[in-house]
Amino acid sequence: MLRSAGLTCALLAACARAPTTATYEARDARITMAVGTSTRGYIVHVPARPALGRFLPLVMVFHGLGQTAELIQQQTGLDAVADRAGFIVVYPESVIGRWDVTGEFVDYYGFDDMAFTRTLMQRMTDEYHANPQRIYATGLSNGAVFAERLACEMTDQFAGFIAVAGTMSRPARDRCFPSRPISGLYIIGSRDNQFPADGNDVVLSIDSTMMFWGKQNRCAERGSRTALPDTARDGTLVFRSRFLSCTNGEAIELDSIVNGQHSWPGQVNPVNANAAAATSRNLSANEEIARFVMEGRARPR
Repeated sequence: MLRSAGLTCALLAACARAPTTATYEARDARITMAVGTSTRGYIVHVPARPALGRFLPLVMVFHGLGQTAELIQQQTGLDAVADRAGFIVVYPESVIGRWDVTGEFVDYYGFDDMAFTRTLMQRMTDEYHANPQRIYATGLSNGAVFAERLACEMTDQFAGFIAVAGTMSRPARDRCFPSRPISGLYIIGSRDNQFPADGNDVVLSIDSTMMFWGKQNRCAERGSRTALPDTARDGTLVFRSRFLSCTNGEAIELDSIVNGQHSWPGQVNPVNANAAAATSRNLSANEEIARFVMEGRARPR
């Protein structure tokens, strides 16, 4: 059920003097809108923030192949972490169950996922007053690859991206020309059967993916690989690494999950028994997204 909601400035005078402050009332809504000749849908989750403060960051979550906005929202449980950390979440929905990672859907199907993303971002900043300097793209699998495409082609509109269970495809690498450095985080398992750690004829290895973004961000060196505590004892281990001395302080990070499979680590509601078995509990992708977003720099103006 939709709850009336919104977002109000404390005083009109305060709005005029300080347009980057607002209060937020909790809201969940399933909304449709026209984009070109298509009708597109999305779910938005706004955390309650009764105290006057700066506009909240926005995290756009792009679902995996064959999923819906509702399914990725339920699977991840990201809303609860967003409430605690203080950021808005929006779950866009594709038309045919997958995102256009190649740029061919406009000609083949007549709809434009990039135009949908731009329109949705504008609506989120205009109507929900999300901070336009603190917008992040994340996604699972096919959604992760689409988030990378956004980082490549809409660099100036995003503060960073988080790819969960997805690396960079070889065709995407060849046409990726970011207009400036951008922060990125990869979360992937060593036994991911769809995005092999060593790569294949279609996708780059995780090391090559990291090297690509390290070069784009003109990072000076790759930092040490640090093991995170083995708290779950579920047969997985997590190693975190990052590039150092990147231009303007952008971060390129990797959470590599030894024995991790194709899943959203720490997912709340696995989509099936196989997904549950593949999930590492030594890492929460939600917590990592929150850390990355809340510690991250705003994109340059």
